Order: sequence, then structure tokens, then C-alpha cells
Amino acid sequence: MATANADAAEVERLYELGDRLSSAKDKSQHAADYEAIIASVKGQNVKAKQLAAQLIPRYFRSFPALGTFAMEAMFDLVEMEELAIRIQAIRGFPLLGKDAEFISKIADILGQLLTSGTAFLLSFLSSNVKCGYASQVLSCISEENVERDAVHKALMSLIRQDVKNSLQPLFKHVESGSEIREKIICFLRDKVFPVKAELLKPQAEMERYITDLIKKSVQDVTGLEFKLFMDFLRSLSIFGDTAPRESFQELIEIIQAQADLDAQFDVSDIDHIERWTSCIYMALPIFTRGASSSKFLNYFAKQIVPVFDKVHLALGETKVGPRDDLGMLRIISHLGKDPTSDQNPHHHGMEIAVLWVAAQAGRSHGGAARGEAHGAELGDGSNPNSGPLVWKETNRTRGGGVEWIPEEKKLDLLKTVAASSPYAVAQDSRQLLPSVVQLLKKYMPGKKVDDINHNYVECLLYTFHHLAHKTPNTTNSLCGYKIVTGQPSDRLGEDFSEHYKDFIERLTGTEDTVRAASKRLTQGMADFNKAISSAKTEEEKTKIKADQQKSTMTMRSYNNILAMSQPLHGKSPLFIGDKKITLSWMEQPKKPAASTAGGKRTQPASNGNAPLNKKGRGDGGMHNQLVNRAFEGLPRGGGRGSGRGRGRGGRGRGWGYR
Repeated sequence: MATANADAAEVERLYELGDRLSSAKDKSQHAADYEAIIASVKGQNVKAKQLAAQLIPRYFRSFPALGTFAMEAMFDLVEMEELAIRIQAIRGFPLLGKDAEFISKIADILGQLLTSGTAFLLSFLSSNVKCGYASQVLSCISEENVERDAVHKALMSLIRQDVKNSLQPLFKHVESGSEIREKIICFLRDKVFPVKAELLKPQAEMERYITDLIKKSVQDVTGLEFKLFMDFLRSLSIFGDTAPRESFQELIEIIQAQADLDAQFDVSDIDHIERWTSCIYMALPIFTRGASSSKFLNYFAKQIVPVFDKVHLALGETKVGPRDDLGMLRIISHLGKDPTSDQNPHHHGMEIAVLWVAAQAGRSHGGAARGEAHGAELGDGSNPNSGPLVWKETNRTRGGGVEWIPEEKKLDLLKTVAASSPYAVAQDSRQLLPSVVQLLKKYMPGKKVDDINHNYVECLLYTFHHLAHKTPNTTNSLCGYKIVTGQPSDRLGEDFSEHYKDFIERLTGTEDTVRAASKRLTQGMADFNKAISSAKTEEEKTKIKADQQKSTMTMRSYNNILAMSQPLHGKSPLFIGDKKITLSWMEQPKKPAASTAGGKRTQPASNGNAPLNKKGRGDGGMHNQLVNRAFEGLPRGGGRGSGRGRGRGGRGRGWGYR
């Protein structure tokens, strides 16, 4: 009873101190009252501490000499076990932030509080190792959500007061790789980035400021995190449609640094392969704005092509960790088990704690998403040694045996080069062409065979056309052509007839193989509709439709190969340098509406030297619609000045996410 009376008296005293400060005209004369309020934080009275958490921020600006003392008291309050005290202190922090001196420190503390609920639950579970605490865990989760929302609101209020000094400490955590970096990235993604128009004023100055923060922060990030930051940068006006070319080149340099193009290519590093392909895909829209693709293409020619067939992958290991919200439900179900069913309840309690923390990390931008990106396989708990939730990382480089890299990884490399080839300048095209021709000769048979790797050949032919369009006479020494540009590099006095004979034989063998394969595929595709009609279950229909779609893409690839190989038979061939060919895996353009107007289509010229032959060697005329459409309005592949293209000129965290 005496303790209760003392607590009530303490609360009443604080109310009196607050009323006195509120009514005072010159509050600076009542410094002793404010000091008494601050001192109450050191006591044991919970209600008094909660009231102090309200009063300290309210009169903070009236006592600048006591600012540090008051700030330390607020920091003590947010570390209290009682949720009500922590919430009240968090809500009061923005009032303290009205003094610029303390804004960075407050933002740093609030950033650290983003993980406070997780840490509290870990402490709770480690000290309550027996099972059967499902209701307590649910209560903890609810409390964490309340506290997290309070932190989010306080941080946003602080950021609106002073964007620079508030964001700088948050990005510092991302840059330094601290344990709270993923929570902060999640906060930036969900709360800050969507309201950039409101926060970044004056626009040009603040967009430049946050760009510099991001450039420092992306030195060690996951693929998903890097894409998040790059998408945000591209949404800024300083990198918009009207931005100068230098701005787009700045974006490319950020991507180049992430791709680690200055490092030696390591054939055993699957992460580097995924990083390289993901980065160049990310760079493609920026190449169209005038940024240079030189470093990527040169890296491919010098580092990757020589070891293209030697890249391998270390077998993955298993690791414990949940993938999504299902993880939380499974953890709670494990908490409800009979405690006697576990031989080691302490181990079980700690395992649950670790799993829950991992589940929360998975909600951030790099946790579970990274597991999924690496081929995560969620276990069902049937393995007694695996724990209730297990995924297997199948794509990371780890210890163990070695197997060859899956074909899709090699194909990714070729796809990225093909997609970027239209933006290569003449100098880069000249350097890359020998490597492309080398790979073409490897994957194009010299005679008809049962089948070819049509995806590889499609990518390489597409790349060959676009590079050769920029520097046509380079193909004279590589393929034995006779393209005249009037430059010494034409090398017309040299004999490359053997190169020409070999290249044409490979083209012919490839065409014969593709036509035969296309004929077989056409016959098989006619049966898909019948198979779908006769399918008894939805699963069967889904599988048949997937096979049908795959066959359709294969047919597109065959058609593209024929469309691109046909113009290459002449001594002065026609190189495709526009968008007439759409690669099979890309979104297909919609067919234009039929038009009754217009005259007869004219025959395109061939490098300004000779008319295009209607037929190549063998029986292959331009017999399909796609081939005819591909030849409409083809640009010249040679002539003086035709070599200019449309373009101009520390790894740490796991990458693959595409």
C-alpha cells in the first residue's frame, strides 16, 4: 500500500511540474522543474516514466543547456521493457528533432529500433525454452507491430523536418553492412521512396544528395536490393528523359561497378555470372539513352568467351531458414507441441527463436527473397536432422563436388550480349566480332544434323548481324566476305576464300537442320489442341499448354535463324541492323492493322554493291512469312560511314535474383 501511495504521489508531482512549466511565461526560470522531470526516468515508477516520456519532449526546446541530459533520458526510456513507455518515448523523438544538433543521432536510434521487436522475442524464447507458448508469441508479434508502426511514423516525421540529416545515418547503416541494414532498406522502400516528390525539395539538389548516398550504399548489396536502388534512381528527374547523356553514363558506371568488370572472371564463381548477366539486363534501357556498353561487351569478349565452356558450379549446401509467411505459421504450430515430445527443449526453443528472426528478416528486401532466387526448396520437416524449415541453395558456390553449369546460365550470358549488341559502337563491334564468329562456328554444324542448340545460334546470329552492321568490312577477314568501304581495313587483296567456304557450309548445314527440325515441330504442334481437349485434369491441361508454349518459342527461334542466315550467303551480304527481328524469348510485337494503301515493295540493296539474291544456296528461298517480314526495309550493311550504331560511347552478398 505504501509503495502504491508513493507511486501515485510521484505521478502527481510530475503533473504539477508540467503544469508549472506550461503556465510559466519565462520557462527558462524553471530549469529545476525540468531537471526533476528528467531525473524521474531513473526511478522505478512505470507510470511516472511514461509521463516523463511525454513531458521531456514537450519542453525540450525551452532548456537547450539541458539538451544532452534530456536526450540521454529519452534513450534510456526506449530501452525499457514496458511497451507503453517505449511507444511514448518513440512518439516524442520528433519533438526533440526540432533542434538540428540532435536530428542525426535521433534518426540513428530510431533506425536501430526497427529491429527491437525481433530482439525482444529472441530474448523471450531463449529464457522460456519449453514449448506451449503460442499465445505469448502472438502477443509479442502484435506488440512488435505496434512499436514498428510508431518507429515508422517518428522516422517519417523526423525526415520531413530535415531530410539530409535524417537520411544520412540510415544510409550509413546500409553502407556499413550493420545488422539492421535489411530493416532500413525495407523502410526506405516502403515509406521513403514512394513520397520522394514530397521530400526531395529543392528537387535537383536533393535528388543529387540522395543519389550520392545510394552510390555509397550499393557497394555490398544483394541483387534485389541493387535493383531496388537502381529503379529508384531511374525514377528521379535528374535521370529522366530530358537528362543529358552524362547522367545516363553515371547510371551505367554504377551498374558497371556492381558487375565488377575490373575483376578477373572466375569460372567457379556462379555469383559473378549471375551478377554480370543481371547487371547488363538492368543496363539495357540505359544503353538506349546513349550510355556506352563498351565495358560490358569488352569484358565478354576478353574474359568470358575464352572460358565459355569451362564455367562450373559447386554443389550447394543446405541451411535452415523460412521462406515466407508460411514460416511463421509453422513456427507457431511447433510452439504448440507437447513439451515432452522434445528430448532437448532448450535446443528446440533456441531453434524456434532463430527461425522466427529469420522469418522477420525474410520480410525485408533481401531475406527470403534471396533464398527463393537461389532455387530455395522449403523442407517439410520429414528429415529429423533438418529442422522444421529447410531450403537448399542450389546456385551458390560452396564446398563440395563440382558439376557443369546449367545450360540456362550460358544462355543467359548470350542473351545479354545479344540484347545489348544493337547499342554497341563501331569500335566495340570490331573487337567483339571475332569472339562471336568463333562461337558461331562452334555451334553451327558444317553439315545437316538431327538438331542444334537453336537458342545459342539465334543469340549469336542476332549479335553477329548487329555488330557487323556497325563495322561490315571487319567480316571480310573473319568470314571471307568482299565488302568494299574504301578503307585499308577492307583487306580485299588478301585471300580469305577458305573462311568464306567454311562459313557458308556452316550456314547451309544450320539451315538444313533447322528446316528439318521445324517441319517435325510443325507436325507435332498440330496435336496440341487435340491433346488439350482430351485431357482429363487441369494439371494435364496446364502441362500440355506449357509444352505448347515452349514449342511456339522454339518455332520462333527456328524462324529467326532462317531469317538471319539467309542474307549471309552472298559475297557482299546484307546485315540486319534494325528491329525487324524480335528474339524468340522477347515480347512479340503486335501485328499492324492491314492497309489497302501503298505501292509495291521495293527490293532492298545489299551493302550498296549488288542486289540481294532471291535464294541462298540449296533449296532455301524466303519461304515463310517471318523471313519476308524481316527483309522489309533492311538497312545497308556497308558503305562509308555506315559503322556508327545507335549507341554512343567488391562483391560480397549473394546475387542471383532474376
